[in-house]
Amino acid sequence: MTDQQRYDKLVKSCKKHMSKTPHMIDGVEFWQVGRNASHEFYVGKLGPFFLQYAIGEGLWPEEEYYKYDMGKEPPLDRSLYVFKTFDELARTYMGHF
Repeated sequence: MTDQQRYDKLVKSCKKHMSKTPHMIDGVEFWQVGRNASHEFYVGKLGPFFLQYAIGEGLWPEEEYYKYDMGKEPPLDRSLYVFKTFDELARTYMGHF
C-alpha cells in the first residue's frame, strides 16, 4: 500500500469516527485523528508532505498559572510538524478516539 493510500484510509476513518468536515488552515485540510484531556490532534497533506497539527492548552510556568484568571478561556498552544513519509507521521503520538 502506498503512503497516499494509507493516508486516504486514515482520512476515511477520521470522517467516520471523528468529524465529517476538515479543519482548514491556510487552505490545507486537516482531519481530526484523536484527542486527549488537553489537546486535539489533526493530520493533513500538502504536496508530498504529511502534516500533524495539534492544538490545546499549553504548559505554563507555575507562577504564570497562578496569575491566570480562571474565568477566561485559557491561551492555546499550537504546534505543526512536517513529515516526509506516512511512516514518520504514523509513529507520532496523536491522542486517542
